[in-house]
Amino acid sequence: MDDACTDPLEMQVPLLVKPLHHYRDRADAPSWLKEANRRLSEADAVVVVSAEYNHSIPPALSNLLDHFPGSSFSYKPSGIVCYSMGEAPGRILCNRNSGVTEVCVTQCSNSVTVWLF
Repeated sequence: MDDACTDPLEMQVPLLVKPLHHYRDRADAPSWLKEANRRLSEADAVVVVSAEYNHSIPPALSNLLDHFPGSSFSYKPSGIVCYSMGEAPGRILCNRNSGVTEVCVTQCSNSVTVWLF
């Protein structure tokens, strides 16, 4: 089983100016964006791991996800793993306003909270 980890900090993802799906010819897109989309499209599943940031997802994660069309995530098993010092970790990320569920997960029907103290 191959696994790939994509870290927005290591990728040096620039602030979103033009997402991949807004290029008339995708060959004109930056090479890092085409390569990242290729890896994403070839993935069998998507798992987003994130800290909870100010009751939402971190800006770097939102910026990264916004670079790709929804079709890059289509028809893949997906999950969200998050951690927080708050009293309800993960519940914020499983709402429709978080951005992660809109892109990666059709429905967040199951939630498990693990307390680490």
